[in-house]
Amino acid sequence: MRKNNINIPSPPCFQTSMTVQIGDINYGGHAGNERYLLFTQETRLRFLETIGCSEMKFGDYGLVLAEATLEYFHELFFRDAITIHLSIGNIGRASF
Repeated sequence: MRKNNINIPSPPCFQTSMTVQIGDINYGGHAGNERYLLFTQETRLRFLETIGCSEMKFGDYGLVLAEATLEYFHELFFRDAITIHLSIGNIGRASF
């Protein structure tokens, strides 16, 4: 049973594709858990670039990742093609 059951806002506002590289693979033969956060970081940077921003320059501010939660649905293996969809939700005074 999944613990967090993350509710993903829809529709996505951005998507990008990547291929799992050999450096993403751990001793178990699949993508290491930490790699999923690196995939999401790369997606975030690509999205920010498309809107003319960066982590250091988001309007008059910089962005800080204060919290990350992951749910694993299946393993990723070397050369798997993945598509990551980015959605923005729960927009608040100092977070989204």
